[in-house]
Amino acid sequence: EAEGRAKLHAYNQGQTVIHAVGPKLRELLPGVQNLANTYLNVLTEFCQALGPVATPEEVAKAAKPGVGGPKKGGIPRTLRLCPISSGIFCEDKRLQQHMADITWAALSLALVQLPSELQARLQQAKVEVCVFQPKEFSAFQSSLEVIRGLVSGPLRLGPNLGRVASRGGYDWVRKQNAPQDRLERLVALILTSQATSSGGFVMPDGQPVKLDTGDMLRGTRMLQSGGAVPQAAEPDAAHTGLTVSVDQDGLTVIEVAAKFQRSGIAAVAVNAASAYSVGGGVLSGGRHALEESCCITSTLLPSLQKAHWDGLAARAKAKGHHHHHPHEDLEFHQHVPVDGCIISPSVEVFRSASTRGYSFLDSPVRLQGVCSVAMFN
Repeated sequence: EAEGRAKLHAYNQGQTVIHAVGPKLRELLPGVQNLANTYLNVLTEFCQALGPVATPEEVAKAAKPGVGGPKKGGIPRTLRLCPISSGIFCEDKRLQQHMADITWAALSLALVQLPSELQARLQQAKVEVCVFQPKEFSAFQSSLEVIRGLVSGPLRLGPNLGRVASRGGYDWVRKQNAPQDRLERLVALILTSQATSSGGFVMPDGQPVKLDTGDMLRGTRMLQSGGAVPQAAEPDAAHTGLTVSVDQDGLTVIEVAAKFQRSGIAAVAVNAASAYSVGGGVLSGGRHALEESCCITSTLLPSLQKAHWDGLAARAKAKGHHHHHPHEDLEFHQHVPVDGCIISPSVEVFRSASTRGYSFLDSPVRLQGVCSVAMFN
């Protein structure tokens, strides 16, 4: 299946092209998701070609004007994109008039899925969207201005504190799965991502709330037994018969961990993770179970993405490849091994549970960490 794939090729000096096969847009939600995957692959190709994050000296040198923007390693640092899947690829002509909004929505989802390491590289480059049809330019421009107004500076919350819609309660977040439900869950994800990537948010009264993922990302690592699963040790006499129980009071795991952390007890939450899909269904708008809820209410998702990316990099290195291309792996990549776990230290919880509408908290709680283990249906 070629749809969604992207590949960079340098023909001659100054002629670097990323070839991409856009998906056919037949329905809104699948179309946006498939388009986001295509943009993700394009951005991944571009960021990998850029190489590691530039030093301040390299940034200063790159600031000098040049053709196609400053370059590093012969790769232009300006990516010029045409709106993928517009025109004949938009088979449902009702969607064509909304192509500007669809494009920016797909790009937003692609950026959410981009690992933090590649996001840092992209911040030192420039992305330009080149609209081919003059009659479509104003629609793209006005749609972009609306988005700029929403994302310029830190996330500013309204009186509802970023809650999802209440439909006689919030059970729909866990149970309903219509296209509108999935889109609204994706909006909740975008708000979490915006707060995480911008380093915090602002409460309705103007109070700034800071978030910091630095320690979490630096400490993210995979622990694996290497095939030898350790046997449980025999309890000594002093601890024979000792039992520990926690009354959760109907709270989720992440809420219980935050409750202990607030009381001064270092707490680690266990995330029942999908072994093959980062964040479970959170990036596709799927119904929210434990892992999806953890990714919405805390800073956990970038850590899981980093572990996934590091695993792909190690896999590519073992094969002797300079770059790794997720779309070229025909097999699913298991980012959480059966005999291991992902350790995410210093995860911050800053939104309430889905039962409370995912409202933003005025005082985040930094957990000792989260341990993600593979759970199977």
